[in-house]
Amino acid sequence: MALPLVLAYILSTEKELIRADCERWMDLLQLAEESPLRNLLFLLGNYKEFRNVYYFRVWRGNLVAAAASMVLQVFFKGEATLHLRSPHIGPGFFTQHGYATSIGAYSIGKNCSVNQLVVIGWTDRTRGPILGDNVSVKAGAKVLGPITIGNNVTVGANAVVTKDVPANCVVAGVPARIIRRDGVRVDEPLPARTKFAESFAVSVHSLNDQVPSDSTPLDFDVALHSGGRGNGVSHSERSGNTV
Repeated sequence: MALPLVLAYILSTEKELIRADCERWMDLLQLAEESPLRNLLFLLGNYKEFRNVYYFRVWRGNLVAAAASMVLQVFFKGEATLHLRSPHIGPGFFTQHGYATSIGAYSIGKNCSVNQLVVIGWTDRTRGPILGDNVSVKAGAKVLGPITIGNNVTVGANAVVTKDVPANCVVAGVPARIIRRDGVRVDEPLPARTKFAESFAVSVHSLNDQVPSDSTPLDFDVALHSGGRGNGVSHSERSGNTV
C-alpha cells in the first residue's frame, strides 16, 4: 500500500540521506533487512514517525519531489503530533514513538535519536540547541536555548537541559546534572560555557551560516530553497547509545 510513496524517493535529490535513515531504523528496530526498496516500503507502511522523517528529507530536495510529497501526505499521513522544525538534521535520524514531540534544534548531527514527549527548541530569537553526533534524547526531556550538546551524549528521561553538555556524558534531572562521564558514574553540575563548548560551536559555524536566524525555519520558502544540504553523506554508523 505504501508503494506510491516511492515516487517522491525517485524524484528526490536526497536519496543518500533517506537510505541512511532507513538503514539505521532497520538496525535499531532489529528488523531483518532485505533490499533497500523493500526496507523503505516496510518502514513507510508501518511507522508514521518514519514518514515524518521521510517527508522532511524530501522537502529539502528538489521542487518536483517536494510537490509530489504534498500530494502524498494527503493519503499517507505521518504522526500528526511530531514536528520537525530543525533546519538541518544529519543522516541516520531515528525517532521512536514520536507522539507530542517538537524538534526545533538549530542543527542535529548524525545518528541521533529522540523519543516521545520531547521538546528541543528555542528560548529566544538567537538559536536553538546544537546537537552533536550520536546524541540520544529520552522520553519527556527538554533541551532548550542556544546551547551545545556534545557528541555521544544521552539526555535522560524528563531531564531539563539549559546549559552546554560536554561530550561522552549522560545527564539527568531537573535541572540536568552529569551522572556519567566517559562511562564512569559521577554527580556533577553542568558547567558554564567552556572553551571546549565554544570550539565545538565554531566547528559547526560553516553549517550555521547556511541557517536563517529566524525562529520559523520551516517556512515554505526556506524549505524550497534549502536543497543541496547534507550531500556526500557517509555510511550510517551504529549509535553507541541505547534507544
